[in-house]
Amino acid sequence: MYIFNYPAGYFEMRNDRLNLIKPALLILFILFQSSVGAAAQETQKLKLAQLQQQLASGQVNRVWQQIQGLHDHPWLEQQSTADRIDFLMLAAETAVYKQEISTAGTMLNKAWALIEKSGDEKQRAQLSQRFALWFSVQGKTQKATEWFLKAAEYAGHAKEAELEIVALLNLQRYQQTHAFSDIASLIQTVPNISKRHDYLLSLIDIAKARETEFAFSQARHLLEHDQFKRLSARQKAQLYASLAELYASDQQWKSALNLIQQSILLDSSEALLIRWQTLKAQWLEQTGKTELALQSYRRAVEHIQAIRQDIPVYYADGRSSFRETLAPVYLGLINLILNKDLETDSQTSLKEVQTLWEQFKSAELNDYFKAICAGFQNTEAELAQTDQNNAIIYPIIFPDRLEILLNIQDQFWRFKSDVSSDMLDKTVGWTYQQIVNLQDSAANQLLYRWIMQPLLPVLEQNQIKNIIYIPDGVLRKIPLNLLSDGQKYVIDDYLVVTNPGISMLPVDNTVKPKNKILLAGMSEPGDVVNELLDKNIINFDIAESGERVLTRDLSPAQRKARLGELNRFLSLPGVKKELAALSDILETPALENDQFSYESFSQRVLEGQNIIHIASHGFFSGDPEKSFIMTHDRLLTMNQLLALFQSEAFVDNPVDLVSLSACQTAEGDDRSPLGLSGVVVQAGVKSAIGTLWPVADEPTQQLFVEFYQHFRNHGKSKAEALQLAQHSLKRNQDYQHPYFWSAFILIGDGF
Repeated sequence: MYIFNYPAGYFEMRNDRLNLIKPALLILFILFQSSVGAAAQETQKLKLAQLQQQLASGQVNRVWQQIQGLHDHPWLEQQSTADRIDFLMLAAETAVYKQEISTAGTMLNKAWALIEKSGDEKQRAQLSQRFALWFSVQGKTQKATEWFLKAAEYAGHAKEAELEIVALLNLQRYQQTHAFSDIASLIQTVPNISKRHDYLLSLIDIAKARETEFAFSQARHLLEHDQFKRLSARQKAQLYASLAELYASDQQWKSALNLIQQSILLDSSEALLIRWQTLKAQWLEQTGKTELALQSYRRAVEHIQAIRQDIPVYYADGRSSFRETLAPVYLGLINLILNKDLETDSQTSLKEVQTLWEQFKSAELNDYFKAICAGFQNTEAELAQTDQNNAIIYPIIFPDRLEILLNIQDQFWRFKSDVSSDMLDKTVGWTYQQIVNLQDSAANQLLYRWIMQPLLPVLEQNQIKNIIYIPDGVLRKIPLNLLSDGQKYVIDDYLVVTNPGISMLPVDNTVKPKNKILLAGMSEPGDVVNELLDKNIINFDIAESGERVLTRDLSPAQRKARLGELNRFLSLPGVKKELAALSDILETPALENDQFSYESFSQRVLEGQNIIHIASHGFFSGDPEKSFIMTHDRLLTMNQLLALFQSEAFVDNPVDLVSLSACQTAEGDDRSPLGLSGVVVQAGVKSAIGTLWPVADEPTQQLFVEFYQHFRNHGKSKAEALQLAQHSLKRNQDYQHPYFWSAFILIGDGF
């Protein structure tokens, strides 16, 4: 069944489809051999059917390994038109689930070109479903809706009731275009009882948020009807869960809790138990049964940890479901622990909060990269070994308040600021806009009052000089060093390292060599501008109108003009001076402009480097697959960069420092800085320096010249070297505004 994924419902989770990617032994290579004769074709049909079945059961990675690259393989041309369309649809759907959006689009368009010749209405319906999915994950709701409508229309013409049902069910998650009762009547025509029940349960799941009476009557009818006995254990569990949510929406907590408990007893799927134990915990909390609620929340977390390699997060409407599925588990449990221990703040409870928050941060980074990060998972004992001069600050954002957990060695303190998440979001936004527009900021003093001021007595008492800052949500958009009490900034009193979490970083105190250094940069772009134009990448705002013009719509003259515009905009004249100065200080030549090609840079990296400094445009967005660094001739994607750093050259000696002097993060996107964190955690690099907004060439050059003099030549730690370099800019009358010096953050090992 092709019921696609939306945060509004959990149909896919109920079917364990695509959410739990479990290894299985697949021997599929015969599918990709050249075919001759009817016997070979029948074998390939069988293998294609196996692939489709495996995709439906959630084995996305396995299927992807077998089919990627085959959409333009000569093998495909030897198949019948119908088989080629089936294969391209399967490959496109798999590519969508792997977030290979561009590849999926290519496959879908190839399939549509073939189907226009064949005129098969059933395949048109199936392909329209995939187009709808493709638009859905890009957040193009209107387009997705249009394609679901087409799918339903084609399926109706082909008299394919099940395809029509699936299209209508998916459509209802966007908008109610058809009466639920009409869809229910259509579902009753499905001869397969099990499928009929699946579709009906999905309809109930969708309807419960819009037509409660309809959903309740359908669920009660199914529960009391003779057909209930013919439901599978999972279907019964789904039915109980839907009814439970309906009762909970009416605050009938006793009935809701009884039903959700039956769901829990009937099904052992980890993905489903995460959902159901969380609902149970929330409802127990509503009834004041705190201890029982804590037990259910903890069981939900245990289920998450049990499937950490296959965390059930899906992607729709261009965003991740992480906040809807997993975040409430951790935040709900932490909130309950903190409220329960409001008076005592016991060390045991606060330690549990730290452990849970670290697990949450790890899951969040995994979600960002849509894969398990290759980082470390330090034990509680290792976390407790933090240097006595270091303090770890964890802001935790709740809707009604900001909690701050402070950890110094094995001691914990808990502070609370009465600021709502909405007000915090607005204040961070004001601060950001004031800083990047070179205005005086008073908003950063509010942030200082909420985040730093409550901690000062403990920091001073413990003579803390080093801060490891683990920002949450919107707080990732601005550096801690920027906060001020009105007289001085955080940077004036503390060395600050920003990290996604402590548990993901290696415990390694060995001194790394600094002799193998790679400098690379681009003052004038080369062929990379053609790739930017061909791929229609507009992360850099260069058009006054802000309008996006598709490459295929450009005349030769327009393309030439557009390329000239890109070249002018992407020029970084200060890079030449920056590389020359750093080359003198670090005593190493630089790859500049055409020498900084994709291939040359990759080869030099693979020789093994201790320090890599890249002075070129780069962009980190909320999606790692839309994050990149520009070499002279090609884009270097985040995944390609990570693959370089994970090569054999760095198994025993990981890169000590990566500096990205001209990269920027997407404005307004609090997930963008996770891309910088990923360079450290996902790639295994010891530390990285990047910027949260673009800074002019001259102050950037001055900062990095100062930094490397202190770090490499004077033996200062990275954090101290960066602080000294930032202080140097602050003393310069031209660059004393925090816009110039505070954008630079250090991630990873800094002390």
